[in-house]
Amino acid sequence: METYSTDVLKELIRQSGLKQTVLAYGVCDTGHLSNVLNGKRKLSGKLFNDLLTKMGHDPADYLHIQNLADIEVISKLTHLRYLLRAKEGDFVAECEPLIQELEPHAYTFSTPHAQQLWNCKASVLFFQRDYAGVRDTARQALALTRPTLFQSRGGSKPTLDTIFSALPALVLSCDEAGLFIKLAIGYGADPSASEPERNHLHIANEILANLWQSLIQLPDYNYEITNVKIMTLSNYTKILCMLNEHKHSIELCDEGVCLCERYWDGQHLPTFFFNKGTCLVAMGKKDEGQEYLRRTRLLLEGAGRTRELQIFTDLTAEQGLQV
Repeated sequence: METYSTDVLKELIRQSGLKQTVLAYGVCDTGHLSNVLNGKRKLSGKLFNDLLTKMGHDPADYLHIQNLADIEVISKLTHLRYLLRAKEGDFVAECEPLIQELEPHAYTFSTPHAQQLWNCKASVLFFQRDYAGVRDTARQALALTRPTLFQSRGGSKPTLDTIFSALPALVLSCDEAGLFIKLAIGYGADPSASEPERNHLHIANEILANLWQSLIQLPDYNYEITNVKIMTLSNYTKILCMLNEHKHSIELCDEGVCLCERYWDGQHLPTFFFNKGTCLVAMGKKDEGQEYLRRTRLLLEGAGRTRELQIFTDLTAEQGLQV
């Protein structure tokens, strides 16, 4: 059952410094807001969502908390997510102490918040090139979300087969899907990763293929779900390209471009152009492939994404391509 805490709302209003007349404008009658805050009227879900959105908060972050002390914890988790999105300066060094501070509180988090924290931790480990740490974090987080992943007591790691069996027909949440993506990245990015009789790229491919088959059953009714689909395709097409599955990768790149254009997502569009261009070049269609790589460069330059632009330049140079 969804609960909306008036005390949490009052504290967030106090922190915002906004007057009730300003906050209520365009949302509700000032008298109604006053009655809600004074306990004379019930706090509805719509009003809770509208007011938090106006204050710049994600209502989902505060939906289930009742303890005012949790506001500070959620605020730190929100800041952690921001640091990883912005990737400014030495963001990894800024993220590490926040993760260490938040981890002891994870057992009190709602499932989505716990999954967000583990996703952030896995991201930091990835930027540190600790791919084994990425895999372990994602596995343990999925095991905590789905206790049946542990086949026996004593903390043994869940196997890939048990993880796949836990992947539902419909993924329970975008945060959970993010953990499957991190698990795949942990294998796909690590040339030393292996399991008995299984190549690391094939493991990453199998995880993403299973995840994609689950995600395509979900309608694109909001950007959150579409964003997870785009992220899955972004990594899936890259792995397929590395496995020389060029035709399949190009087909999925085109699907990713359609999703990006439909939802005005310029963040991931260059990735699909790059993966498609690389596949076309590998298939002998050099001119067509270089055109997509040229468009990749233009998108990165136009967005001022210097970090990604340098990676792009290094990768194309390694392939002996002039773009």
